[in-house]
Amino acid sequence: MKVSMLSATLVACLIALGSTVAFVSAQAPATGASTGGIAVVDVGRVYEGHVRFKNAMSKMKTDVQAAEAQLKADSDALRKMAEKGKDLKPGSQELRALEANFAKLQADFNVKASLQKKDFLDREAKIYNQVYDEVRDEVAKYGKSRGLSAVFRYTSAPIDSTNREGILQGINKPMVYVSPGLDVTDWVLAQLNGPSAAPGAISDRTVPANR
Repeated sequence: MKVSMLSATLVACLIALGSTVAFVSAQAPATGASTGGIAVVDVGRVYEGHVRFKNAMSKMKTDVQAAEAQLKADSDALRKMAEKGKDLKPGSQELRALEANFAKLQADFNVKASLQKKDFLDREAKIYNQVYDEVRDEVAKYGKSRGLSAVFRYTSAPIDSTNREGILQGINKPMVYVSPGLDVTDWVLAQLNGPSAAPGAISDRTVPANR
């Protein structure tokens, strides 16, 4: 149930979605547009800089830690119960009653742990999904206002030449070169974090409707 493990899994899923963030119909370019019909956005960097996303993930991390503390307390109680059984006479009515109670509590503990794990996985997925919808909306807004034909996803992070996996990830990037003028990541972040951003915290309880 560690948040860091959940995040790594969901980031991998986001990468698997493909490199295209949004396609929008070409319109008359807005004044000052110099992108040549396309743009790129670093979605990973958007998540890293999205204030409400980071706040939502921080809150969930706190909830995970609280849940883990409670599960540990429940586990310790079960362990003490099992140790108590060692002092009881084999076959005694008292031992049989303790064993029956232990079995019930153990089953309840397993169900509780499983449901909590699923809840946190669902909550994290919903947070990522809502932010992705926000990114897609802002990118589409930018593209339409400037008459772009497409906005592509890319990664601006440099190749990590210190290990084989980093090198392979780097050379497998779909874009070898991107002109700095095509990168709209900072604009998207400004919209998501600025005064015009949607008020309130990222919801981690409901899945936004697909648009």
